[in-house]
Amino acid sequence: MSEFSFGDRLKQKLGLYKPPTEEIVEAVDIPTDPEVLVAIRNLKKHFLVAGGGLIFNRAPIFLKAVDGISFDVKKGETVGVVGESGCGKSTAARAILQLLEPTSGHVFFRTAEGEMVDLVGLDKRELREMRRQMQIVFQDPSASLNPRMTAFDIIAEPLIIHKVADGDELKIRTIELMEKVGLMIHHAFRFPHEFSGGQKQRVGIARALALNPSFVILDEPVSALDVSVRAAVLMLLRNLQREFNLAYVFIAHDLSVIRMISDYVCVMYLGRLVEIGSVTDVFEDMRHPYTRALISAIPIPDPTVKPERIFLEGDPPSPVAPPPGCNFHPRCPIATSICTQEEPPRIQISKTHFVECHHVTTK
Repeated sequence: MSEFSFGDRLKQKLGLYKPPTEEIVEAVDIPTDPEVLVAIRNLKKHFLVAGGGLIFNRAPIFLKAVDGISFDVKKGETVGVVGESGCGKSTAARAILQLLEPTSGHVFFRTAEGEMVDLVGLDKRELREMRRQMQIVFQDPSASLNPRMTAFDIIAEPLIIHKVADGDELKIRTIELMEKVGLMIHHAFRFPHEFSGGQKQRVGIARALALNPSFVILDEPVSALDVSVRAAVLMLLRNLQREFNLAYVFIAHDLSVIRMISDYVCVMYLGRLVEIGSVTDVFEDMRHPYTRALISAIPIPDPTVKPERIFLEGDPPSPVAPPPGCNFHPRCPIATSICTQEEPPRIQISKTHFVECHHVTTK
């Protein structure tokens, strides 16, 4: 007999099934530091990919895209998230903003009144009000901009939807936003196909800033741009952060970009955060073997210096069938039997430095 009820199997068939949360409710650590703007606690996002049918009664199979991540984002600071393709970075970003409904976990957001509100579980009306404080800039500016709308209409749209401005005030605020991101007035009535890649991304950034948010997720915002344009957009993002005291979550593959723009770094592997720390912690005192391998791949511009590269064997396991114990153990050069049997604990190295590993290495 299946452990799933007829109603559950029907929801699975329709793609509406959500796994039940654990019966034991654990105490959630809500930060008391007033500088913490966003606190993510044990956030999970699992997708039903097979099974759970009404006829054959097969057990459902879930893809564990995000499997219990926790970190804080402080006001005016940048948290970089780095990892291989498919590790769950973008899914985590969308789950944090509730663009995807989390399977479980909590996302606490500090309101203007200083209250920490859990975004998970808010109804549509409440979430709509909170969205004014949270925005996202997507990786591909061409795909994220409506090709039938002008730059002016794209940037003004949030102001209209949330009834923030209209008439002359709408025009003034939209032009001011364009100027903030380095666009000219004569760009206002151009369509997306008339812009370069860097200009399209500037339109996306202006749109994200239209409602004066305090928190912005940047999902690989410069990966599709040329190197020179990339530098200009990164400088723009840093200037805007200082001017508006923005908190960023910056997702990227390029570790050199992460090092330049981030205050804190989260290293992600197969849906989990294996190392968290300040830029100095992660880049100068890395403890997890996966972090060591990633950083060893950073190119050094001096041809006389030949750094030791760490090559990982094999490909990352499938998130549909992750290995038992530590997810990283099939590729880890220091794995032992305990790594194949037990999930690694989160070990605190310092006040800002945490590592998930059975064998925390030292230099």
